[in-house]
Amino acid sequence: MTARQSSDKRYSFSYPKDEIIPTIANLELQYVHLQQVFIMLRQDYENSKHYLPGARYKLLKAMVKVTLLKKNMKRAGYFVQPYNVIDLNKELRRMSKLERAQKSQQISNLRDKYLYAYIQLYKLQRDFKGLNRVCCSRRYQRLKMMIKRIIHDDVLMSE
Repeated sequence: MTARQSSDKRYSFSYPKDEIIPTIANLELQYVHLQQVFIMLRQDYENSKHYLPGARYKLLKAMVKVTLLKKNMKRAGYFVQPYNVIDLNKELRRMSKLERAQKSQQISNLRDKYLYAYIQLYKLQRDFKGLNRVCCSRRYQRLKMMIKRIIHDDVLMSE
């Protein structure tokens, strides 16, 4: 493969043939999985409270790393990709007006949820990367505050 072919492939806005174009029901399921990541973070945080700060710091770091896995960021960033929205619009064109209005509202609500989750994950990632610039004695408190911001968020934790 030449350099030109690889650059064309990188900027291609179509799905691979073996990948299924996501439907609205699939997107709702993906959001449930994303929400479970936040719920798992809350449960792990609550379970880590009985550890001493030194051991707990390592646990909190591991929790944030699991939350920021590439698949979770990709799942949350679905609506950030313009070609995904185009595919959803193609799906809408095949429906009647009444169905289209209902599905448009569902997509709008999903888009808001996904974007909010993506922004929160991005902030967590940014703050986590910046943790090394903070004095060692303050890292533990900063890490706790980053996690608390996520686990006490009513929008992310609503079911």
